[in-house]
Amino acid sequence: MRANLDELLSELERFGKANDGVNAERPRPMLNITRDTGDFLAVLVRATVARGVLEIGASNGYSTLWLASAEGAIEGLVTNATSHAAEVAPFVALVAADVSFVTSLIPVGNGEFLVVKAAKAWSDPT
Repeated sequence: MRANLDELLSELERFGKANDGVNAERPRPMLNITRDTGDFLAVLVRATVARGVLEIGASNGYSTLWLASAEGAIEGLVTNATSHAAEVAPFVALVAADVSFVTSLIPVGNGEFLVVKAAKAWSDPT
């Protein structure tokens, strides 16, 4: 199974690079994440022992395959947050303003906007 996934990821990488080389105008490029970003996301999902994943993307499913391969989940993720900041700005602003979430812009690949549910506030007993 893992060999088939690796083959599919490699195929999607090649397709994305070839497509993006000739189709730069929106909405035609694939805008796939980088392989190192995929590795990072899969490790993050496993390390957090997350229970669900929400990946917002508009491409060919490449990043979703990385997340699914991790057998876990994270609460929210937006890829290409640095390279396509204008396109994701309304979503980033909306989530960042909501105190029920903690967010972080991670400079890996084209930028990952990570969103997790905030822990319940604890109160100081004094």
